[in-house]
Amino acid sequence: MLTKKQKILYFLISVTLLIIGFIIGNTIETKEETNCNETCGKEEVVEKKTQTKKTLYYTENGRKIYLYGIERVTVNKQSLTKLDNIFEEVANLANEYKLLKEYDDGGSKLYQINDENKVDEKVNMLVCNTLEGNKDIYFGNTDMKYETDFCKTNNRENFTKTYNVINVLESNNEEIKYLVLRAFQKEEVAIVKIKSYLIPKITGNDTCEFTFQYTENLINNNSIESIFENTELIKVEKTDKLGLEQTNDKINDEYLIKE
Repeated sequence: MLTKKQKILYFLISVTLLIIGFIIGNTIETKEETNCNETCGKEEVVEKKTQTKKTLYYTENGRKIYLYGIERVTVNKQSLTKLDNIFEEVANLANEYKLLKEYDDGGSKLYQINDENKVDEKVNMLVCNTLEGNKDIYFGNTDMKYETDFCKTNNRENFTKTYNVINVLESNNEEIKYLVLRAFQKEEVAIVKIKSYLIPKITGNDTCEFTFQYTENLINNNSIESIFENTELIKVEKTDKLGLEQTNDKINDEYLIKE
């Protein structure tokens, strides 16, 4: 039989243990809530960086102009590709641009337009001058820097495909046109985007040879669109060859998507 003092003592101990248990439990719960506030109830945010790609803008005698993150280049409100002596015009721009940096690859230089210059939008311009002899030009927004794949000469082979131009479609950009194409003995048609300067005299019903240069991208051999999207189109010429006489080079296996 417990005495009255023992009962009181046990009661106090029980109450104390309950209080201690409550404090410990509340502390653990608070810690879990704190941790949960940092991670729970929130979708994991994965930053998706859209990789900016360079696109061939103009080519002449093996020398190329690329765009990086912009759609076009205008000088005095006129498209650069519409001007005569384009590379001379670029050299003039270099004299007017502010030099930002010179690289130790042989003398490539990064410029930025000054506010008083005649180019309509503020852009950066990289003039390549490498020890390997690359003299390409890059135009991009003011964040453009010298990327690892810049100023690299594409020594990959060329190949030629022949298509009948069913129609030539205008676009909202004077530097771009769309061609509706069909290959010999094929029913399928494709609509592709092409630089206007490459086809100044091409009209609907013309048959043309399209010369492409391989890039690092792989090609779906069964898709005209894939050929245009994953290569660099460097030349378009009319041809009077008919049927099986037309030039249709086989695409090298190393550049084909393996099905």
